Amino acid sequence: MSTRYVTYILAFFVNMYIATKMGPENYGIWSFLLLVFHYFMFADLGVPYSVQVFMVQNKENNRVAVNYEKTGLWMTGFLALSCLFVAFYYSIGGINKAQELNVGWLFYGMCICGFLNFFNMLYDRIYRAKNRLFELAFKQTSVVFFMALAVMSFEGADLVAGMVWSYIVWCLASFLVYIFRGGADFSGNYSLEYAKQVLKKGIYLFFFNAGFSFILITTRTLIGTHYSIEAFGLFSFAFFLGHSVYNCLLAFSTVIVTKLLHRFHSSDRDVILSTLSIVRANYVTLFHGVLYLAMIAFPIVLYFMPKYASSLESMMLCTLMMLLYTNSFGYASYLIATDKEKKLAILAILSFVLNLVVALFLIIVLHVKFEYVVFATMLSYLFYTHMCTYYARQSLGLSTSFPKVLLDGFPVGLLVPFVLAVVIALKGNQFLVAVPFFVFFIMNTKALKSIYKTSKKLLVNPNLIDI
Repeated sequence: MSTRYVTYILAFFVNMYIATKMGPENYGIWSFLLLVFHYFMFADLGVPYSVQVFMVQNKENNRVAVNYEKTGLWMTGFLALSCLFVAFYYSIGGINKAQELNVGWLFYGMCICGFLNFFNMLYDRIYRAKNRLFELAFKQTSVVFFMALAVMSFEGADLVAGMVWSYIVWCLASFLVYIFRGGADFSGNYSLEYAKQVLKKGIYLFFFNAGFSFILITTRTLIGTHYSIEAFGLFSFAFFLGHSVYNCLLAFSTVIVTKLLHRFHSSDRDVILSTLSIVRANYVTLFHGVLYLAMIAFPIVLYFMPKYASSLESMMLCTLMMLLYTNSFGYASYLIATDKEKKLAILAILSFVLNLVVALFLIIVLHVKFEYVVFATMLSYLFYTHMCTYYARQSLGLSTSFPKVLLDGFPVGLLVPFVLAVVIALKGNQFLVAVPFFVFFIMNTKALKSIYKTSKKLLVNPNLIDI
């Protein structure tokens, strides 16, 4: 967690410097190339997630676990070939936006990153299952240093090429660390039967992760294709800040996600309910508070970056959009651990379709400003959280009445400051950005005291992270 927070702080300043040096237009081009990389990130058919779940479920049987690991490696090798097909399609004139922006060889560079990252994502999940966090920390941290080196070495339009090189070196270095650090076990055997199991579970996890992640990617893609590259740059900058705040609490969820899967696999209903209560009361509430606190700094950030001064409204809306994503925390992990990933997959697909339809309606029919396209994503996240909460409560034998489900997924103490923050964002009044935080603080005093006590216990006894 320490390495993650250091990384987030460094990444924040490095990316701010990159955005300043590039300007909205070049930052828009770099954001497009990152979008290509992100598409590759979610084309893994759920194999890494599926392998992780099977390795956790077979934690006491190492022979079976390493067989799943080896099977996942072979499957990932075939999936990584998709990067080569995309590169070939681009070479014959495909992908209009890339041709329009004239990105040249930079597109091939992102394809190389995508190829290497297929394997990195697999070993990211394998190392989590083995509780090997140093290698994971290296992958997540080293990218910032490679980016910093690039931003100090290149200027102007060349900086975009420098960033592509930094990603190539990062993906290659991470791959080599995963392979040669000793956590990768190649002693297992590929099994067609295991491959079928991995694919069966993985395809649902793929639709869950990819479908849910494609909600964000689709929103960014639609803005990139229907608005100017400068507008896309402004939106990408706003999205970066919102996502930076979101990342601040990912370190905690990264550490405990495997432990949650193991805990939720319990047959004791009381243990599951207790775990859900603890992680949601602490994590979700804390997340809301950190987001509202971060919003206070947005006008200050924009004061030092006049090129992006018009993006305050977009910054606040993107941040609030990410806030809605976290409301389902705990319930999604529970459904995966209890082999209900099919329901999650269906929910993710429905949420994705809802986002696509509403976003296109906002863009093509209503012709809204690019800032308001995120309302489609907000609606999708609300739908997903509500249904995820519904199915989890149903599985646990709890009431599934609409008020119970709604207030469980979005308690009044969190809903009121959220609505207030949306209104302030739409008005774009920088002098009111602190109001949601104070309202949140007043309405959640009891929960914040609980968070303080939990944090204090963790500092005194870090083993409590094992819940």
